[in-house]
Amino acid sequence: MPQKLPFWGFLSISSLFLLVACSEKEPTASKTPAIEFLSIKKYTLEATGSSVRRDSVIVDLNFTDGDGDLGEDPRDTTRLKQIFANQPWGNYQIRTMQLVNGNFIEVPIAANAKLFFPRITSKPAYLNGTLSFKQTFIYQATAKLVPIKFQIKIRDRQLNESNTIETDTVRVPIQ
Repeated sequence: MPQKLPFWGFLSISSLFLLVACSEKEPTASKTPAIEFLSIKKYTLEATGSSVRRDSVIVDLNFTDGDGDLGEDPRDTTRLKQIFANQPWGNYQIRTMQLVNGNFIEVPIAANAKLFFPRITSKPAYLNGTLSFKQTFIYQATAKLVPIKFQIKIRDRQLNESNTIETDTVRVPIQ
């Protein structure tokens, strides 16, 4: 009998680990996407050959979505026209806010009018990851370095809108 005790003890402990491992569930989240600001980085790129001096700003944000319907297929022009024709923005809204007299006001940037990021997955599933957005600001003769920040939100294929995040402030050339 004493020889069987180590075997039964090992079997009991193994069963307990198996039970704990099987009871772990896939993470869940709301079907409405949520985002969180991670970082903003600015790189000044000097003029070279045919390119002019410019600032490249990269914004990283974390996202979660409970049903995995983030992003659009850029080749599906029919869907994009049907769904977003009367929408003021795509699935990625970036508002550039400039500091003027102590208040941030929106600076409309045509390139940010209707932005789309590609599909992240094609099957329903919990999603968590990082999105990066890059914006370039060119040093033109009339441009001044001014403080800006971004307000960002995303939406899924069902048009559920995330929360809005604000970035930290950086100084870039604006006309």
